[in-house]
Amino acid sequence: MPEVPAKRTTWPSRAAFARDVHAAAVMGGLDPLPAAILTAQSAHETGWGGKVYNFNMAGLKAREGWRKSRPYTVLGGSECIDCKPGEEPSPECPPGQRLKGERMFWRAYDSLREGVDGVLALLQADRYAKARACLRAGDPWYFVQVGEDGWFSAGQDVYLWACSHHLAMVCATVGVDPPLAARLTTPDGRAELLAELRYGSVREMQQQLLGFTGRDADGDYGKATHFALLKLLRGPGAG
Repeated sequence: MPEVPAKRTTWPSRAAFARDVHAAAVMGGLDPLPAAILTAQSAHETGWGGKVYNFNMAGLKAREGWRKSRPYTVLGGSECIDCKPGEEPSPECPPGQRLKGERMFWRAYDSLREGVDGVLALLQADRYAKARACLRAGDPWYFVQVGEDGWFSAGQDVYLWACSHHLAMVCATVGVDPPLAARLTTPDGRAELLAELRYGSVREMQQQLLGFTGRDADGDYGKATHFALLKLLRGPGAG
């Protein structure tokens, strides 16, 4: 299949992006909360629609097998690679890796619905079985599990933290009750949980519940605390 020209799609606002992608995900067979989770992931992967070309809604690469029979486009991109001696790691990548920019092949679709269906089709691969189960259950741990299954190489805590924030906005926009991961991105949501768990502060929770010590128990509810808390609340053996 030949290379096709890159065609950018834009939305007038984040709310418009959320409504459109969520509707396409529901049409693709997801319930409202799983559709919101997938929309939040798409928001993260595309910068709330700011980097959508040919309706590729999650930065799906076009491998050689894809390019033999299906349309693709060529654009600049970046991926995490191992640092050479003297190179500084990138905060978006796992320890010891940095972002590398290069021209890359990307899958191309003809419509938003096809683009969202493309994401759902890729998740049907055996490697994503655990992530798929999280998504279908409406479990935001999907943002971590999909990384463990090989979707991305960035830090899982970074991905979970960012997508949880996106999920809060998506849920508010499309009228879906936000799960705990989304509520904890707001001061009110954290205050409610602290009261429920009977901790007087984030630092107290970090020390007594999460086992944080030293500088880790800094009283800041950030990506590390968010990751550790959600992992703990899921219980042993979950996922």
